[in-house]
Amino acid sequence: MFHKFAVWLANALNLGDMPRFYDAFVFFVDDTIKILLLLTIMMGVMTFLRLHLPMKKIEKFIKGKFFVFSHFLGAVFGAITPFCSCSSLPLFFTFLTSGIPSGVAFSFLITSPLVNEVALVLIWGFFGFKFMIFWLITAILLGTFLGIIFEILGLEKYLTADIKNAKKITTKNEIAQKAFFEKIVFSFKKGIKLTKNVFLYVVIGIFVGSLIHGFVPENYFAEKISADNLFAVPIAVILAVPLYANASGVIPIVQSLVAKGIPLGTALAFMMATVGLSFPEAMILKKAMNWKLLAIFFSSVAICIVLIGYLANLLF
Repeated sequence: MFHKFAVWLANALNLGDMPRFYDAFVFFVDDTIKILLLLTIMMGVMTFLRLHLPMKKIEKFIKGKFFVFSHFLGAVFGAITPFCSCSSLPLFFTFLTSGIPSGVAFSFLITSPLVNEVALVLIWGFFGFKFMIFWLITAILLGTFLGIIFEILGLEKYLTADIKNAKKITTKNEIAQKAFFEKIVFSFKKGIKLTKNVFLYVVIGIFVGSLIHGFVPENYFAEKISADNLFAVPIAVILAVPLYANASGVIPIVQSLVAKGIPLGTALAFMMATVGLSFPEAMILKKAMNWKLLAIFFSSVAICIVLIGYLANLLF
């Protein structure tokens, strides 16, 4: 629906004579509307859930588990939630402001966009059962490992003041006084407000992605990550960062790269970086992290994805 509107708007503006600009414009309008709407809905849903979920019990349950296992639980929860990187952020923010250990929140954030059930089926169909299991295990271990490292290093000190000082959105008495419909209205007003706070960051990220989409030649990526290039895996990760897609959407692209002779591990690294690291995600995360933590987060995930890519090339 959003894509059709973007195409209609581009045609109404007579952009058809400039095909590259036309493609970039359609991508920008489509993704901007889609992501902002999705963010607003998810922010509203997470706010509503926080009015009802026993966050203290959840916090106690997670803290009561063995240190490594609690991070593993966070990663597994990320794997079973069908979120892309941007739509997983509201729940990540909820974790951070609800007393759940920051490392567990990071384990969720890292794994959540990488894995969903549709992507599992697609990878199984395109690349086989063994590769699907490899991808699933490495994605969960990636989130678990980095979440543990981030917590051991105490990186929560680099969270922004907004996150550190966040309080419960309402008191128990206020919750009890609100009718069900009032809670819904309250939640989505809160969602709109939170989306407004990250609006500029999201638009900047999507704008960069639209330029890549519209003006970079189709064969550019395949040429840069060819099989005879020793540095193809890190190059694939770097090239993927400006892009934005969910796991299900990028898998057919990965399949086409493999069909052109790109090694499976290199294509996997490209896919993981596309869905797990993106400019829109970085722009939104800037509201929760200072630049140092944002750099640590992105570089750590990128390095691990590169290692996974090389390992996959050795095994497959």
